[in-house]
Amino acid sequence: HGRLYTSGSHGRGKESDLCEALRCLGQALHTLEDFPAHSNYCELALIDIHQKENRSESRIFPHVGTRTKLKLENGRFVPAPYEERDYVWPLVTGTFGGVDFLHSVLGEANDHFTQSEVDEMNNALQTAEQLTKGSGGGSSRDRGLSLLG
Repeated sequence: HGRLYTSGSHGRGKESDLCEALRCLGQALHTLEDFPAHSNYCELALIDIHQKENRSESRIFPHVGTRTKLKLENGRFVPAPYEERDYVWPLVTGTFGGVDFLHSVLGEANDHFTQSEVDEMNNALQTAEQLTKGSGGGSSRDRGLSLLG
């Protein structure tokens, strides 16, 4: 279907048009992924499920202030008392707190550390291989392992 979309029914489209269409599709899917990942939508859905099951109180944190429940009346949001069941938590997006920042930074640092460890191992194996070629005698596996510790 992608080729029909980018090439028309006569098949005279360009490969670059298909690539651009696939890029746009990927970008759209990434946007759909970002919504639940960077909002409190999943938490609000779980809270709603708990309320429909008549559970007394949900232990799920909505990731907003404790007194931010809202009710829409005549097109306007009205602040609500915390206890009101008819009021809902607001949906918020775009939050990126300190813990998120630390996970991002530490995750990237961990990737760099891992790559550094792989580079060290490659260097040690190359050194072991060069020594094996130069000395001639004994098992190359044993000499390589002795270099690694």
